[in-house]
Amino acid sequence: MLVRIASALIALPFVVWLIHIGGWPFVALILFVAAVCAYEFFVMTMPGDRGSVVSFTAMNVALVFAFVTGFVASPASVPLLGLVPSAVLVWFLFRIGDMQTVAARAAFVVLGCAWTGLMVAATAAVRLLPEGRAWFLLACVLGANADARELQDRRVVHDAVYGRRGGHRVAKDLVPLRE
Repeated sequence: MLVRIASALIALPFVVWLIHIGGWPFVALILFVAAVCAYEFFVMTMPGDRGSVVSFTAMNVALVFAFVTGFVASPASVPLLGLVPSAVLVWFLFRIGDMQTVAARAAFVVLGCAWTGLMVAATAAVRLLPEGRAWFLLACVLGANADARELQDRRVVHDAVYGRRGGHRVAKDLVPLRE
């Protein structure tokens, strides 16, 4: 936890500066965030398949770049975006693996790109609004507050179940595992 706090304190001024200046440095920040989000998602959903993780992380970053630069608003983007689900299906059809899980693995990728990519691209689009820097920073603060609130709620539930010293307050069969 101390490492996370130290990293945030060191990175926060740099990130706020990039949000403030906008332009290509801000796009680079957004692409980095998209890469980290996609990589973590694909590592969780496709453990052990490094080729797929790297390939689909790159695809997700390319999609976020297309959204951030406005390419998706052009007519040329329609066929290219339509090819993404087909390309993902073909990728898994010709890779080694269980044929029964091709659809599920492809769905993980397409929905994962939508979840991680569109979330980051939509956040970046807020920056384009009038007073966009203020709206973007407000979204970051609200997101951080929601994360902190979730951690606090988890701690309250943990204390209610296990007590402050770790002793069980409820039957072991109701809460079999402990954090």
